[in-house]
Amino acid sequence: MLLLNNNFIGMAKLSFYLKILVNVFLLGIAFQIIRHAVKVLHYIYNGLFDPIYSAGDIIANPVSNSLVSLFKLMLFIYLLWLFLKFRKVVYQMRGDTIFFKKNQEMFYRIGRGTIYYSIGMFLVQLVQKFLENSVTEKSVAYTLGYNLGESLGDRIPLLILALFLLIIAELISDGYQLKKENDLTI
Repeated sequence: MLLLNNNFIGMAKLSFYLKILVNVFLLGIAFQIIRHAVKVLHYIYNGLFDPIYSAGDIIANPVSNSLVSLFKLMLFIYLLWLFLKFRKVVYQMRGDTIFFKKNQEMFYRIGRGTIYYSIGMFLVQLVQKFLENSVTEKSVAYTLGYNLGESLGDRIPLLILALFLLIIAELISDGYQLKKENDLTI
């Protein structure tokens, strides 16, 4: 009985830390949404009064910048929606309510959605880097390789998180199957 209580206390601690992590992540996403919403408004404002303006060596087009920021804003809103669903699942989980089909499906959807977000953000960042570096005098191959590496490097931590969510979904599925078999034998 003592071992069971220690496992429950350990699970409660892990659940507490996971709740904190999800809330911090949601806060970060909210800041990114505000940041990109301000950028969209800034580019729209500049586009109305100055169609082409110079930002250092690069001539920036407010229309393309506002579209890129708008797509990023939409992707961050999608990520916020995913992690609000994840927060809901995390807050409903307790030591005895982890291994359910619903939890497995939600972890799978959130993991898959995070991969979709990462791919979408990778493509948007690639377009943004291409637009920013289209004026430079470096070779196209160098610029493309540099932009691919920089855009992909930003996505790797979130892809790892998505893979962990998919692995957890599979573990919950296996646990659900074991729980069903255990319920049938008793």
